[in-house]
Amino acid sequence: MVTDRPLVVELVLGAIDNLAHAMDGLEKDKAEERLAGCNSIAWIVAHATQHLDSWVNCALAAQPRNSYFACSDFSTGATGIGAEWDSVCGEFSTVQDKARVFLDRVSATELANGQQYRG
Repeated sequence: MVTDRPLVVELVLGAIDNLAHAMDGLEKDKAEERLAGCNSIAWIVAHATQHLDSWVNCALAAQPRNSYFACSDFSTGATGIGAEWDSVCGEFSTVQDKARVFLDRVSATELANGQQYRG
């Protein structure tokens, strides 16, 4: 484990923690509700997690993408529907656990040698 983490790693870990905290206790019907045509919270979490997975787990850690979040339903420009809260929560847990393992050990030098982000 790296004890002197790069700032970007601290920021990403903090964002993961904030998202997990915001998700905690959110009821399924509220998470899947779309108000005034906006995306549901479930879809927004799926979209953000898709980017966490593709950036940290795939591009930087060279791990395969999570099959749930690799779906184009959660990509920029998608309809904003189709995110089932229980699945999003379970798969978010898997993705963030995998990202933490990588981020806990990565050095600034390794990050500087990272791969180009492909979305």
